[in-house]
Amino acid sequence: MSLWVGVLGVLATTVFAHEGGPFDGDHPPPPFGGHGPMKNFFHFEVGDVFYIRQFELTTAPIILGACAVVFVFAVLERAVSAGRAVMERKFLSKFSRQRIALESDPKGGSLSVIHLNGYVPPFMFRRELARGGMFAVQASLTYLIMLAIMTFHVSIILAVIVGSATGEFLFGRYTAATVH
Repeated sequence: MSLWVGVLGVLATTVFAHEGGPFDGDHPPPPFGGHGPMKNFFHFEVGDVFYIRQFELTTAPIILGACAVVFVFAVLERAVSAGRAVMERKFLSKFSRQRIALESDPKGGSLSVIHLNGYVPPFMFRRELARGGMFAVQASLTYLIMLAIMTFHVSIILAVIVGSATGEFLFGRYTAATVH
């Protein structure tokens, strides 16, 4: 326990260590080497950090590029969601055909866990790996979008909304049957 307290103490002193800079003695420096207080209100101002410290939203072309990146992330997130829905339907239809074959076969085996129409699909490593991989990609895109929105820059928020709407327009028909 005391080791963790010591590690946290060292981290705290390095994070909040400050030598000169734009901050006076009345205000502590921002954590993690930030450039100033984070704006927690909707704005069109420049100076926000976008994903990494070296990529600051300082000019209109850079902001436009950031909007394009977030737009693509939002469209891709909807595409991955549609891909997951299609993959899930494919897995379930294949399982349904297997289950019907088992039930119609007098020597057929038995499945013990009850779920969809009486049964849960069996664990198949390749299917579960694909399902987990698709979820990891979708979660990563979702978190990247969330981090972009946390800049509170109105242009980026609008790019996310338009990108999500565009993605839903393009791929929504694949997920419509699986909405819960």
